[in-house]
Amino acid sequence: MKISKQYLLAWLSLFGLLPLFSFDMENPKEPTLPQLPKAETTTKNKTPEDTKSIPILVKLCNHRVIHGNTFYKKEEFNFQHTIEGIEYKKKLHISEIKQIIIQSWKFKKDKKIKTGTKYIMLPKKVEVISNKDQSFIIDGLENTEFLSLEISNSNGKAKLFSYWIDLYKNNHTWFSKLPVVHKSYREECFPDVIKMIQLNFTKDQIL
Repeated sequence: MKISKQYLLAWLSLFGLLPLFSFDMENPKEPTLPQLPKAETTTKNKTPEDTKSIPILVKLCNHRVIHGNTFYKKEEFNFQHTIEGIEYKKKLHISEIKQIIIQSWKFKKDKKIKTGTKYIMLPKKVEVISNKDQSFIIDGLENTEFLSLEISNSNGKAKLFSYWIDLYKNNHTWFSKLPVVHKSYREECFPDVIKMIQLNFTKDQIL
């Protein structure tokens, strides 16, 4: 015979035995509270105060010049450079950087498609000049805020890039119409790409 839970509780209460068995009864558990994903919380809590503005002048590969203000989050620029075979680690505050000049771009193979092979052309040899006119040659701009920049001026906002994606076609020519090179890097660059960045720029300065 099946005895219901309510009948058992009533019977135990009648004989005063409920306290003896209450320890064995299953108590209701508190519900597990939902937790907000950390990534979403971090994104939603971001405010404009996370970024700072600095005057900038940019020269593109076809010699066009754009100036205005750009926004950054990292106060410091960390890099490695080599002098006379010795590797140094260097750190410059954004306010200490005068110019960044990209001298060459490397070929990073992307994927093969029907018409050829895609390559990402990333900065390779880069010269960083401090406001004390000290020059440092570094390898690339990966993991920095200088791969792409958003510039704001009286015309509005524009996003500029220091790299581009090119296609090496099956007929052994480049989609960008840049010359074919037989090296792992090239010094010519696509017209719309950043060639030089000048920070802390003022209107009375001339390139």
